[in-house]
Amino acid sequence: MGHTLAAVWDRAEFRRVEELLRREGHSAPNKVPYGRDCDRVSANRVLPYHMTVFRWRGRYDDRFLRALEGYTFRPFEIRVTGVRLMDAEEGSSILYLTAEPGAGFSAFRSDLEARLGTEIDASLHITLGASKDQDSLVRLRQRLRTELSFPFAIAVSGLELYHIWRPVRFVRSWPRRSGAED
Repeated sequence: MGHTLAAVWDRAEFRRVEELLRREGHSAPNKVPYGRDCDRVSANRVLPYHMTVFRWRGRYDDRFLRALEGYTFRPFEIRVTGVRLMDAEEGSSILYLTAEPGAGFSAFRSDLEARLGTEIDASLHITLGASKDQDSLVRLRQRLRTELSFPFAIAVSGLELYHIWRPVRFVRSWPRRSGAED
């Protein structure tokens, strides 16, 4: 067992990226890297494009699930700064968007870390695909570099919690609440 806490956004903000991926034949991407101990096929069907904020293994389930009870989401932005490719496990590669904190991220991070009692992942990125066909990812990276204007902002509108095991499933969400402080 284990869970992933994911930052999500309005699909309209990400539409240009998704359109480019589809146009290049990348319509059913693997959003979970090889070597992760989960059902990748199920995960790719269930998970939206997202930015992982925090993840943990099963032995911490009770602690972190309790800590998230009553949590109030604080909206924030990320700035997508580029697209990269890296080598990964099992002879695969990962294509991802690089990102950096934007408006409201520091307050969000402080609140969440206080709630969880631990630091959260500072590796801000959005996985676009994991594949053993590196040539196709290289071509896709070049197309994205050519057709997207970097940097661009994404307003994170909520968090979603996913159970990442067999089966992979959505657990709950924390949308931006009306009247919430920015």
